[in-house]
Amino acid sequence: FVKALAAQTTDGVTQVLLANYDPKGRNQEVVPVTFQNITPGSYTITKETLAGQKTTEKVATTAATLRTTIQMPASSVALVELRAE
Repeated sequence: FVKALAAQTTDGVTQVLLANYDPKGRNQEVVPVTFQNITPGSYTITKETLAGQKTTEKVATTAATLRTTIQMPASSVALVELRAE
């Protein structure tokens, strides 16, 4: 049920817009989000829902891949941002 669209801003922030559209309102999802081909280092991941919930976490990776998850209730929208430190 979840669809996503990703883009990168001119200042290098990767943004992923996710939508869990469920007309019957039954399917809550834990959505994995994987950022690939990134430079190893420190990052800030911000997750914000259309309902107004916002979390920020600092993470570090020595690999070129970074993975996080986001809880999405049925018929919800969220924005995940990856920003290099």
